[in-house]
Parts: sequence; C-alpha cells; structure tokens
Amino acid sequence: MREVEELEARRAKLEARLAEIKRRQKIVEQAAAARHASAERKADTHRKCVLAGTLLLMLRSNPQLLDFLRRSLPPLAAEKDRAILLDALDSLGPT
Repeated sequence: MREVEELEARRAKLEARLAEIKRRQKIVEQAAAARHASAERKADTHRKCVLAGTLLLMLRSNPQLLDFLRRSLPPLAAEKDRAILLDALDSLGPT
C-alpha cells in the first residue's frame, strides 16, 4: 500500500511540474508573439518613412504632381490625418 501512495505522490508532483512547464511555455510563446508583432510594426513604420521620403523628393521636383496631390489627397485622408497631410504638402512649396 505504501508503494502505491508513493507512486501517486510522485505522479502528483510530476503533473504539477508539467503544468508549471506548460504555463511557462505559454508565457514564452506570448512574449515571442509580442516581439514579432512589435518588429512587424517597426518594419512597417520604416517602410512608410522611406516611401514618404521618396514621395517628398518627387513632389519637390514636380510641381504639377504636387498640385494634383494637394487637390486629390485631402478628401481621401482620415479626418485626424488631414491637417498633417496639408501641412506636409504646403511645406513643399507654393501653391
């Protein structure tokens, strides 16, 4: 009988350790997913900055394109972004 109790106690300890390992694994997986998402956001922001810089250079050298974008982009932009967009376009040169 004592042997059975010892085996049951050992099994309980092992199950508790397994549960703890699974809990820690879940935490590690969540942290890895968060790091991946953060890296993706950072890369996306970098791509947008490069694109914006390229567009700014093109607009400075092409007044017709600048005029066209001044007329066509603001209605397409989100309300919260319109003021920033208009300021950026206005900073590129005379209307």
